[in-house]
Amino acid sequence: TYRMGKTDESVLEGDDVLANEDMLLVMSADSTNFSQYILEVTDDGLSDDAVLTSSLYQISIEDQPVVGEESVVAGSGTVSGFEYGTRLITVLNNITLPAGATLNVINSAGAYVPTKMLNFDTVYVDVTVNSGIYLDVLAEDGLTRIVYQLLPISSENDAFILSDMYTVTQSSNLINFIPRGTNVQTFLSYLVPSTGATVKLVDKMGHIRTDGSIRQDDKVVVTSANGLVTRVYHLSMLRTQYILGSPYLAYILSDTYSVDQVNYNIAGPTGSTLVNEFFSNVSPAMGAIVEVVDAEGNEKATDDLNEGDMVKVTSADGKMIVMYEIDFATLAEKPSEGNIQLYPNPTTGIVNVMGLENDVRIQVFNPLGVLIKDKKSDSSLETISLANQPSGMYIVVLTRDSRLLGQYKVIRR
Repeated sequence: TYRMGKTDESVLEGDDVLANEDMLLVMSADSTNFSQYILEVTDDGLSDDAVLTSSLYQISIEDQPVVGEESVVAGSGTVSGFEYGTRLITVLNNITLPAGATLNVINSAGAYVPTKMLNFDTVYVDVTVNSGIYLDVLAEDGLTRIVYQLLPISSENDAFILSDMYTVTQSSNLINFIPRGTNVQTFLSYLVPSTGATVKLVDKMGHIRTDGSIRQDDKVVVTSANGLVTRVYHLSMLRTQYILGSPYLAYILSDTYSVDQVNYNIAGPTGSTLVNEFFSNVSPAMGAIVEVVDAEGNEKATDDLNEGDMVKVTSADGKMIVMYEIDFATLAEKPSEGNIQLYPNPTTGIVNVMGLENDVRIQVFNPLGVLIKDKKSDSSLETISLANQPSGMYIVVLTRDSRLLGQYKVIRR
């Protein structure tokens, strides 16, 4: 129990006005222990300050909170300036809460978000930031509230996932240590996409899966906010008492060619691409064997690529075989006038422009419309480097003698 009183031990009633140095007396249930608090009352009353500050991050308020006699409306804001993968506790340690205010970390459903959680291996791991985490700040007055969304640095072209539950290997597009029998919806709930990106699970035929248990040959397809970039992740399951090892996977990646992991298609090689050159520009899944086979299924170890050739990928244990078609729509032994091709697109840094004549002017404009490269061609194949440029959509304009030859969009991942 508790009661309010004056220094002369008189008791305050509910409609009495508090004064400085009034006392709050709290007594235990058995009436044997008590604590006495001296109140510090100011003319300003309880603070309505719910504004976070930080010397490290950018904090903005989009909608101011409203506290009226008839309604109370929470304000909204954002906290930005940190990368994906930053620990949640790091962000919390670098923001300042107003005096008397309280802060709760919640998700979009209003549920509490901890700074540590149990992962697949029942080990406590640090929770990292994502755009689905909010900081709910309630001012000292108990009425004024501002909810801040965490916004990690991102681009509309970003298409990736993170997870506090599973281990995501970005270099090999692999989600590791997934318990067998995991429900599809449960699995997806533990994946955090880049801001604005969409995530779906598809089977080996490319059909979307929304229920049941995930399977070894399912894939996660991530599409960027602007819909221009797609990334596909493969799945690696945890071992069990019945399955002592995780079956090996069969897929390839490439920084040179565009690989469609859903429809099993490879775009970018040309009719003059040698088989050995092709092999040097692809990376197989761990232990997988890559072969180029002709239309009859015979292995090709030398010579160049031809119509009907396919890429055969066999897992290390030999139990999984995947066949990729080669997109020969861009093949041309000797490009003719007007047959200009840019590849790979999307790219991680290098773009090849093929089919040029001499003295073609190549201009590259960044997403803001600023000219970042301007050169003249001296061969039929020129290389443009976007390695030092941020992710986004770039425009490549080709002209010759003030005549427009073409205007192309290139996506930098």
